[in-house]
Amino acid sequence: MYFYNFLYEYEHDGSHAGYKPALFLQELGNLVIVNDNYDKKANINKLEQNNLHFTPYNKNLCWAIMYHIRNSIAHGNLYSTCDGQSFLIFDYSDKEKRSRCTMSGKVEKTKLYKLLSLIQKTRKL
Repeated sequence: MYFYNFLYEYEHDGSHAGYKPALFLQELGNLVIVNDNYDKKANINKLEQNNLHFTPYNKNLCWAIMYHIRNSIAHGNLYSTCDGQSFLIFDYSDKEKRSRCTMSGKVEKTKLYKLLSLIQKTRKL
């Protein structure tokens, strides 16, 4: 239900303005490492605990995270690990072949929920 609500808000919000990456990073601290230092054509295949690796999107770190996680959920590329403690998160630029990954990550479930909450909390409307 959490992810359904996430998708609904993302799709029906009407505006993706107001995200404050600097404030988000300050609040995030070392909870999860976010790395968008990739070329837009990169094929990312890293899975490190509590790390998100992704290509930039719309010149805003927060929006990029939301965009890639939204795609991961909507396209069936968000998985629970065998121990049930973490999520594996993937976004692909080519939905059919799934040969170029634009986000990969492994994040403890509680930390992913907190990360998404911080993005919303630090947003100014």
